[in-house]
Amino acid sequence: PESNLGAPSRGGASVASVASADAHTNDGSIDDAATEILDEFEDVNSLLGKASSTVWSVRASGFGQLAAMIYSERAAEAMPHIDKISLLLLERLADPHHKVVLKAITCTVAVLER
Repeated sequence: PESNLGAPSRGGASVASVASADAHTNDGSIDDAATEILDEFEDVNSLLGKASSTVWSVRASGFGQLAAMIYSERAAEAMPHIDKISLLLLERLADPHHKVVLKAITCTVAVLER
């Protein structure tokens, strides 16, 4: 679908739906990297460390898990670190790997919805 990141597209898709649409591959199956499992023992600092990795897949996973934390009942753990999260999100929205950028957008939407 056509999308404008600042506003819904003509079809009414928001940034969140565009970001979640990335979870599906062209054949309709769910992309494993889009389904993040949040480890109950991972804290915000370890997820920020993952999101700062030199490996693109670790960065993407870190943002996916951070978004999962923000959407979960553990959101209060992330809020004291919102400055660090915001700075890293701004950095990663210009990441050279498109999957990292999509996960950063998903995480940005999670932060904005809270």
